[in-house]
Amino acid sequence: GIIADIQERRANDAEAPAARPAAGLINTPDAPPVQPVGDGSTAVTPEPIQDTPSGAGAELDAAFERARELQAAGQLDDAQVLLFFGARQGHARSAFAYAELNDPNHHSSETSLLAEPDAFQAFRWYSAALDGGIDDAAARLDALRVWAEEAAASGNAEAERLLLQWE
Repeated sequence: GIIADIQERRANDAEAPAARPAAGLINTPDAPPVQPVGDGSTAVTPEPIQDTPSGAGAELDAAFERARELQAAGQLDDAQVLLFFGARQGHARSAFAYAELNDPNHHSSETSLLAEPDAFQAFRWYSAALDGGIDDAAARLDALRVWAEEAAASGNAEAERLLLQWE
């Protein structure tokens, strides 16, 4: 499963990070191709959301729950990877949680690895969560807009650009 793959990757990375090729996060017979990167390492070509294997919903739910456990245990790097992966695969609860990590209204160093919040990412992932049926994302988007309006009034250029997303 997703969690086992990530744990195996971390163990292998600790042993020989440069020698091990990248592996797909979902074990499927037709795993995504590995592409060389300029620094000599490899990267997995991401699968489009619509190509997520059937039955992955339960696996993504389990990954989300595991991310929350890791987050509570202070293992923010693994938690953030799982949340981002789930969000990229169209898992609405993961998208909401990942947006929260980036939201200037909810950012906390206790729950996020990010030194600073990223309002654009919060907007993107709250929007995805809303599209995925998470009704609470609408209130978060409204609050993010209020933050952007206040920050833009204070001269924050990032907030001014973010406001263009609502026009």
